[in-house]
Amino acid sequence: MDEKYCIGIQELDTQHEEIDQVITTLFDALGGEESREPVHSILVRLYELLRFHFSVEESVMEIVSYPFVLEHRSAHRTILQRLDELKDASLKNGDLDGMDKSVRKMLALDIVKHDRVFAEFVRTHCESLMH
Repeated sequence: MDEKYCIGIQELDTQHEEIDQVITTLFDALGGEESREPVHSILVRLYELLRFHFSVEESVMEIVSYPFVLEHRSAHRTILQRLDELKDASLKNGDLDGMDKSVRKMLALDIVKHDRVFAEFVRTHCESLMH
């Protein structure tokens, strides 16, 4: 996994690694001449992983009294809503061109921007959570 996606909390970083692997699988499927069913299955798996990951992450945020938890939670909801739309499009004859860019943009925003801010908060206030 690209080091820029590591935030320093082992459980969350492990989840990020698994999410990254599923995203790589998705991009491989999007680049091929596969039918839409495998893409849909991968999107369903990604959605479920992210839903679980976001739940864990938000729980940690609540525990450490992270001041931007509401904004972060809102970003998570936006990502899950967009993935729902992509899942629907993957079942229809919707245009999947640009899907990889859309997914990359969503996750880069969450992991690189929001999670890095959260990780800095944890490093400053809660060293016992860091690996």
